[in-house]
Amino acid sequence: MKRVACPAGLLGIALLAAAAVTPVGAETGAEQRPAEQIAKGGALYAEACASCHGVELQGDSGPPLRPVAALKQPQGATASAADLARWIRLNMPVADPGSLSSAQAHDVTAFILAGSGVSWGAEPLAAANGPTIFLRKASR
Repeated sequence: MKRVACPAGLLGIALLAAAAVTPVGAETGAEQRPAEQIAKGGALYAEACASCHGVELQGDSGPPLRPVAALKQPQGATASAADLARWIRLNMPVADPGSLSSAQAHDVTAFILAGSGVSWGAEPLAAANGPTIFLRKASR
């Protein structure tokens, strides 16, 4: 896969910045995550995302994805992991938007969430449980 420049303005990641993630129903410190899905998401991330967002989600030509928490929403709105997966599926990677399947977008989302230490249980992240994991702006 060739490396593509990802100017931050082009990304339009009106979805991603910095805030705090609070998965609904997840206990703080719980380490329950579907390892196989996260591994698949990590492989996809390395192939399609890391050149812009950095190997460790730290950002490069694209914005940082850790901490993930940052779906920029209108004042008072709350976004979910499902919103992030949908946005990734429709808009990423910049060089080929819409090329990821729903399952692949959920895998990448799981990898991004896990990179921020988010736990949501042993079930793989999917359309059914994605809406229950909320990404909230950190209160300052």
